Amino acid sequence: MEDLLHYLNGIHPMSENLVAYLSIKLKTRLLTKKEFLLKKGHISRDICFINKGLLRCFYHIDDKEICSWFMKEGDVIISVESFFNQTKSYESIQALDDCIRIILLTMNYNSFIELSQNLILWAVLLLSAIIL
Repeated sequence: MEDLLHYLNGIHPMSENLVAYLSIKLKTRLLTKKEFLLKKGHISRDICFINKGLLRCFYHIDDKEICSWFMKEGDVIISVESFFNQTKSYESIQALDDCIRIILLTMNYNSFIELSQNLILWAVLLLSAIIL
């Protein structure tokens, strides 16, 4: 959890209230080797921070599997379009080895955004850091 809080604080300083809120709401989960974080055709419900492990994102063209990116320890994972629009994903995200991730579920994310105006700024900065 400390790695994630350090990462987030590096994007934008967080208030003590926000750190306390995150410490309660964020959950650590295991993702085993070859397990899917997201499958094509499913809706992304999570924003994840990878504490340990390696994942890949891929999609298919005809019968060919195309790997579009890899995510490693210290990375934030989000299927942006699927998560924010709550639409079916065209890609899959799969663990290449056992992973430890910290997740923030959609329902927590929505209440999280309502917490403060500072959080909205922080969320925009986080997304900018991920996308850019």
